[in-house]
Amino acid sequence: MVAAGAAALGLIAVLAMIYLLAPSRIQAPEHLDALLDTALRQPPFYCDFVNRQASRMPPGKRSWIPTWLQSYAAKKLFKVDSDRLAAFSKLQSLGTNAWPAIPALLAALDSSNPSVRGGAVHALIVIHADKAPAFDRLKTVLAGKTRPAQILLDALAGHNNFQLGTFLMKRGPHVVEVVTGYYRPPLYLPWYSPSPAARFILSALAACGRGAKSAMPLLRRMAASHEEDVLLRAMAISALGEIDLSAHNQTVPLLRRLLRDSGEWPRVRGAAAASLARLAPNDADVPVLLRHVLHDQAGAVRVGAAEGLWRLKAPAGELLPVLTAALNHKLVSVRCASLRVLAEMGGAARPAKPAVEAKLKDRSEVVRRQAALTLKRIAAQ
Repeated sequence: MVAAGAAALGLIAVLAMIYLLAPSRIQAPEHLDALLDTALRQPPFYCDFVNRQASRMPPGKRSWIPTWLQSYAAKKLFKVDSDRLAAFSKLQSLGTNAWPAIPALLAALDSSNPSVRGGAVHALIVIHADKAPAFDRLKTVLAGKTRPAQILLDALAGHNNFQLGTFLMKRGPHVVEVVTGYYRPPLYLPWYSPSPAARFILSALAACGRGAKSAMPLLRRMAASHEEDVLLRAMAISALGEIDLSAHNQTVPLLRRLLRDSGEWPRVRGAAAASLARLAPNDADVPVLLRHVLHDQAGAVRVGAAEGLWRLKAPAGELLPVLTAALNHKLVSVRCASLRVLAEMGGAARPAKPAVEAKLKDRSEVVRRQAALTLKRIAAQ
């Protein structure tokens, strides 16, 4: 018995020494600068060179690339991007400890290097960047940008925007790993279940605003489809409201129909109410419709109507009773939505300050955090 115990202790000591002597894993935020420097640097991207050569060929011959050019590109791709791939992997392994890198990763979505853009969007998804407290403020860097919107849309649609990927895949498994890691992010999204990747992408697309006009058709299909997840449908509707385009006349009838359908999911109807106010602020029928649903049976619809009416310059006194009552709703999502609208109202929501302060003791940590942010916004205006 004693010998067995001694052997076990010896084995533990050996394993501890191996662990201590082995190369340390990057797990501390102080390594972020070095990782970002490797992941986001801008060396020549040799696959772009191959793409340019192919684009100069006659359309009927673009499927043919000289063997030497394929080999050259594949070798250079592996040499240049292998370090980048390792850096992005280490960033992802940090999880929430990589949140200080969110500003740099968001800026990298506008990089001219497709490898950097693809790696950045994948890293942002894996570290759950959209759950960072400062994400709503940080994502404003995407406003009006078309390049980030395109990589996000490619990821959302599950498309491979790399024209010559099929050629490089023939060059070896290491090239397949790089290509699938950056040009076609592994985001095959099952719309029948909520996806963290889809939630991040939809939130970031909304932040792109006018830059995401190419996403409008897909977002409209998601919003209208009863086969999509309810949360993703609501986020798609909210994104439609942020992409303010002259072509929104295709979206407004859809939002009207969703809002009027009492059999539709409350979260979808609430998002439709808020987005309708953004897209049709000069439509005289919109305030009438929003006031009609302001006293709907569903809390999410009432809060969405209040948000829309506030954007249409409705008096705070008309909206505060509805929003204050929603703070005690049984659903966390409704309580948080009400707090966000009160935060948007700023100083006009001061009469609701005691009710908001009571939410600092809410049983949900998410609500407590949102209540603290709302109080700051109320006090700042």
